[in-house]
Amino acid sequence: MSEREKLNLEINKPIEVTLLYDEPIISTNQYGEYIMYCLKNNEKEYVFFAPAEVHQELKNYGKGDSVIITKLAAQRGTKLITKYAARGSGKDYSDTSSYKILIRISTKILQWPKLWNRHS
Repeated sequence: MSEREKLNLEINKPIEVTLLYDEPIISTNQYGEYIMYCLKNNEKEYVFFAPAEVHQELKNYGKGDSVIITKLAAQRGTKLITKYAARGSGKDYSDTSSYKILIRISTKILQWPKLWNRHS
């Protein structure tokens, strides 16, 4: 087995990856349960420790499927809140898809500080 680098996502920068296996590795360590996917991007292999919301979407795909993962962030007071979005790159999604809903919610979160400051 080759050594794979950990995939680090940049904020608001979608990345297209291909799943290398049908199932993730689910295990536990001293920090609790983790879900690890093996992915490929531009011929380089990575491991990705998927948050629950990304795993919920990725479990619908299998080996060889391409997906787009995006790390979203919003400032809420002094805290930086991160959310993730994932979707298949070859599917046509309706307006009710979880990806589009998450993008809309994240866009609203990004606007909250502006709206809050208007009313302060």
